Amino acid sequence: MIFEHIGLFVAYLDQGRRELKALLPIAAFSEPVEDASLKVRIQFATDTPGVRYALVAPFGEGDPISNVLASGQARLRFILDLVAGL
Repeated sequence: MIFEHIGLFVAYLDQGRRELKALLPIAAFSEPVEDASLKVRIQFATDTPGVRYALVAPFGEGDPISNVLASGQARLRFILDLVAGL
């Protein structure tokens, strides 16, 4: 397995960027991507040791993020590993 990234649900990408930078030594952010089919906005961040994070925010009505954030459930939502041969 190869570690890919840690996914974090946030209400707004700009807020997520500020909070992540306050907690970790973030070296770079990708450009945000809007995925209308999944109803999410995604932006990747990489810290100075090279760990990647995906900030995932709502985008449009019926998005899968808003209810999770409103429920107060953990914002760390997934850790993605790549596995060869699947």
